[in-house]
Amino acid sequence: MSSEAATSPTVRDTILEKALDVFVRYGYRKTNMEDVASAAGISRQTIYLHFKSKEALFRAGTEFLFDGALEAVEAALESDVPIDESLVTAFDEWHGRFVEAFLNSPHIDEIMEASGSLAGDAVAAKEERFVALLAGAIKRAGIRFDTVQLSPKDAASLLEATSRGYKHSVASREEYRQKMRTAVRVLCAAGTIAPRRSKTRSN
Repeated sequence: MSSEAATSPTVRDTILEKALDVFVRYGYRKTNMEDVASAAGISRQTIYLHFKSKEALFRAGTEFLFDGALEAVEAALESDVPIDESLVTAFDEWHGRFVEAFLNSPHIDEIMEASGSLAGDAVAAKEERFVALLAGAIKRAGIRFDTVQLSPKDAASLLEATSRGYKHSVASREEYRQKMRTAVRVLCAAGTIAPRRSKTRSN
């Protein structure tokens, strides 16, 4: 493999995708660069062209994972479907896609701990971005929560906290979606659609 090919964005993305799989399979502590190289079908030296250490690789992989989720969330919230369905899909892309990993990986607590210590600031920024996207979608839909004194950001934060609780307690991704669908509908029922002002013609 040439030096140019080894440093291409495609190779980097492949490394990150495979690294995430390996970290979930073996846990953070037991995973080494050789494991990732083998999974990606490249040399360990190629990995070091992109990431100077396992810590750097894990942080980059965490950011890569959340960036992909945010892209899917934005697409869901911009889709031409009712707001309740777009919110449910957005949550499924943000938390639902990880339910199976929580259920099937014996190392998930270790991975969460590593995520907090090595990429906590990056994750917090992406979570803040997620809530902002939700709030923006709620506001664009014209839903107001005046009777319960919630702003769009408050409503988004409430749903996000509910989602975080569900992702650790459900038995399947489908159960997660069902619970979030109920939560979204309950919240939307507490709001009202703000009437749109009609345009008046000037004489």
